[in-house]
Amino acid sequence: MNKEGWNVCYTEYMRFLKGGELTLSTLVVFNVIILVSVIIFGASLYLFSKLDVIRQSEQNQTQVSIQQRQIQVLQDNVTSLRKELGVQQNTATQEVTTLTQKLDQTQAQQQANATQTQQQLSALSAAAAKTYDTSAIVAEWRPRIAYVECDWTDNTGAVYQTESGSGVITQQTNGNPAVVTSAHLVVDPSGVPTSGCRVHVPDDPATTTVNVSQISRSSAGYDWARLDLSNTDQHLVTLAAQKFSVCATTPPIGTNIVIIGYPGIGTRNDITATEGIISGYDSDFFITSAKVERGNSGGAAIALQKDCYLGIPTFADVGSLESLARVLSAQFIFPTH
Repeated sequence: MNKEGWNVCYTEYMRFLKGGELTLSTLVVFNVIILVSVIIFGASLYLFSKLDVIRQSEQNQTQVSIQQRQIQVLQDNVTSLRKELGVQQNTATQEVTTLTQKLDQTQAQQQANATQTQQQLSALSAAAAKTYDTSAIVAEWRPRIAYVECDWTDNTGAVYQTESGSGVITQQTNGNPAVVTSAHLVVDPSGVPTSGCRVHVPDDPATTTVNVSQISRSSAGYDWARLDLSNTDQHLVTLAAQKFSVCATTPPIGTNIVIIGYPGIGTRNDITATEGIISGYDSDFFITSAKVERGNSGGAAIALQKDCYLGIPTFADVGSLESLARVLSAQFIFPTH
């Protein structure tokens, strides 16, 4: 419908509104206009509906694409996590294997240590249970325990002082026999050395004389001296050649010992033995409860459990109840014996 047709319709419509009558042509035009309007309106609704469907479809496609990308990302993450978990699992498995091996090795070492400790305890128990015969040990050491007597003379040769003590027959590096004794036996409290000594051992009627040139003292200042017996009889040479055991380690407190020598209250013809224990330590000395008299100085202290030479009895400190003697460690006398 052109512009003129619309104008005619409009004119007729206005006339109708003013009370006029509609012609047939006008009515037809109205019906056509209404029909066209309905068609246009329906088409518009259809088009709008299609547009909505298209937009909704595009939105759905977009959402699907987004979800697909999210799913792909999640799948990639899952794949990455699986790989990482696989690596971690392999690492964990290797660590568990390594730890298990270390644990097995540690347990094996602990078992070996426990076995070794048990063996050592068994050995110690066996050693502790081992019995010894004190009389047999004393009899073993008796022949080499010497009675030593030293004189001090004035300018006229007259003896003005005599001291006695004990000693142990040993062998020098040159093969000659010698006596190890206390240094204070050959030097008086004023520092005056003896003029000479005499040495006698049990089971030998001979007495060996030692002059001052045959006497030497510890160069380190320890209380021991050596008397050279180079001009002695075959009995002492044979005794000196017989090696004896020197205690290689420090015995613990409570170790049973025996002191062998010639105390002043004993006899000059044979040894006297007194038993005791190691009561403690005092610098280079063992402290012992065994009785030690003045004449015991220079004799032998024997550790009974191992039957070894412990050192030289030197002196005793007298307390309010009883005395405790000192024994100079053999390691300062025979460091390489």
